[in-house]
Amino acid sequence: MKIRKVGMLGFKSFAERLEMPFPMGISAIVGPNGCGKSNIVDAIRWAMGEQSAKSLRGRQMEDVIFSGSDEHKPLGMAEVSVIFENGDGSFPPQFEGHSEMSITRRLYRSGESEYLINNVPCRLKDIQEIFMDTGLGNRAYSIIGQGMIGSIVEQKPEETRAMLEEAAGITKYKKKVEEAQRKIELTKGNLLRVEDILGEVQKQMRSFRRQAAKARRYKAIGREIQRLELTLSANTYHELKRESGERVKSTEGLVQEEVAQSTAFSRIQAAIETMNLELEEKDKGISKLRETHLHAKERVGKKESALESMAAEKRMQVEMEGRLGKEKEDLNRRLSELAKEKGLLLEKIEKAKETASALEGEISLLEKRLKSRQELLKEVKEVYEEARVRVNSGVSKEMSLTQESGYLNKRILEITDSRSRLEKEKDEVVAKKEVIIQAFERKVQVREALDQKLREIEEEISMQQQACEELDQIMKNLERDLKSVEADLNVDQSRLATLRTMTENFEGYKIGVRTIMKANDLEAR
Repeated sequence: MKIRKVGMLGFKSFAERLEMPFPMGISAIVGPNGCGKSNIVDAIRWAMGEQSAKSLRGRQMEDVIFSGSDEHKPLGMAEVSVIFENGDGSFPPQFEGHSEMSITRRLYRSGESEYLINNVPCRLKDIQEIFMDTGLGNRAYSIIGQGMIGSIVEQKPEETRAMLEEAAGITKYKKKVEEAQRKIELTKGNLLRVEDILGEVQKQMRSFRRQAAKARRYKAIGREIQRLELTLSANTYHELKRESGERVKSTEGLVQEEVAQSTAFSRIQAAIETMNLELEEKDKGISKLRETHLHAKERVGKKESALESMAAEKRMQVEMEGRLGKEKEDLNRRLSELAKEKGLLLEKIEKAKETASALEGEISLLEKRLKSRQELLKEVKEVYEEARVRVNSGVSKEMSLTQESGYLNKRILEITDSRSRLEKEKDEVVAKKEVIIQAFERKVQVREALDQKLREIEEEISMQQQACEELDQIMKNLERDLKSVEADLNVDQSRLATLRTMTENFEGYKIGVRTIMKANDLEAR
């Protein structure tokens, strides 16, 4: 993934649209002071999602918009597009079929921002995920601006660790773990809310059960009263009809009518007594219903105990999830420590390689010097043979040659010792290399274990979401049943009030019957 071209419009000092191609092999932007080098680097980082105005050498993000000059008016928008080419096939899976990919960012003076991938609107998160673990991005180590080398050397351990994690390729996994933890916390909160709702619904269900039992009793008593009223009305109707016929026949019928009325009154009293007996039986039935209600209440208590045991199991499950989260944090911390150890070992290997290269160069130089000294010694010996005939003039030269020969012998011994030390250091470097390879293999195994753990966590989150959906459906069903019970109760209360009114006013009877019944009611009072 390499930058092929950068397009800018209204960004900092670039008032007009500018397209800057990046040929292969460019690794730095140089130029005189004030020519816009830092602005180009800021534009690339800004397009890749930089959110800190301070990192872009500004006080607020609107400062990146061209503010005007003597020749140009201020602009209301800043736009930067970075074109990447897929030379090494490192594009993300969703862009594997594309030879190029463009990342575009726009900022308006109103504060609104737009992000586009291949001219399609997207989120900042989508752009950050594309460059995650690639060494690119807004804070990546692949873009080194002016003065950043010193800040990298002097940066805090946390920042160094973030850079090493980006280079090691574990940033994406850390992001996934953080997202999984956020989902787990959200699921826990949803479960707590569902438990509260279930508790409230259970309380309401107990109240609704009592109300439903009362409504059923009202219905039964109302039907019984209606049946008795109909029976009484029918008997009264037949008696009055018979009495009317007897009145028409003769005056004696009046006497018989009085007798019949007395008989009817007795029958009514008997019917009333029968009704009282039936009411007593109803009271007994109500007592039985109360006993049944107590038994049902005991069963509900048992169910509540079972629910409490289920809640205890759920708390154990939450504790298990906490332990799993702690274990996950320990694994993440161990993974970070391994990555840090790997970086330190790599640095030591590089230093050892540099030392070995320097020593090899020094050995080569010393061997050349030794060879030249040997040739010089040979020449000196020849001169010495010639100078033996001239002893008086050659004494001083012989002494100097002897000193130089001693120096050369001493230097040869030092070179031999240096070579021995280098061979020993080489063996140590080989041993450290094997240790690093083993540590890397262990790191791969740990990463696979973390991937497996992450998949298990995602499956657990899916199961929790499914359970939440089922609880939502149960709540909806309970609400629907509650509304149905309330509607039935309202209808029954309305009918009961109507029946009471009709009973008190003796509606449905003829005028004569109504008059007699009201008269009896007044006498009873």
